[in-house]
Amino acid sequence: MRNDGCKTVSVLRFHHIALACATVSFAVGGGADLTCAEPQGASASRQAPTTVRAKAPRQRFNEFQVAAGTTLPIQLRTRLSSNANRAADGIEGRLLRPLTTADGVELVPAGAVLFGTVSEAEPAGLKRRGRLAFTFHVVEHPETGSRATIKASVLTFESEVPVKGNLYAEVRLEKGSDASVLLLAPLLVSIPVN
Repeated sequence: MRNDGCKTVSVLRFHHIALACATVSFAVGGGADLTCAEPQGASASRQAPTTVRAKAPRQRFNEFQVAAGTTLPIQLRTRLSSNANRAADGIEGRLLRPLTTADGVELVPAGAVLFGTVSEAEPAGLKRRGRLAFTFHVVEHPETGSRATIKASVLTFESEVPVKGNLYAEVRLEKGSDASVLLLAPLLVSIPVN
């Protein structure tokens, strides 16, 4: 038996009552209301008329694709350090400019939040370079909260060679640092048709 988005109990109850109904009416609107009235002469002890809300029509979408190789201009929103962070630590960034089609359709607005993880963090020290690598995996629309998985390039940073001595400085990235990445796979974006 098809459920069509209604609760199973309501659908089964509706089908049972429908066998004894004299009328079934449909109201036009956001969905169809199915009303079942008691047949003439029915006892007052029977159940009240039952209404079941039919599933609303599915929304249509236009599909667009952000091509692999597209640069995502991202500002880092998480402070990172090769000495303080560990692999698998979460990071956040913010899209600085909207992603649009060639004819100006906005696919992902500026301000979209990107979530990622640190993939490598090696502390700096005596005769040891600090190393920090991370990437972004998810982009979230700032207004709707809808999310899409992305495959992006990994950003890797290493300590500079010390001018004097053998003590390498830690790699540090402050909030607001440039964390722009390249898309490695296309991003599919669906926009509702008005």
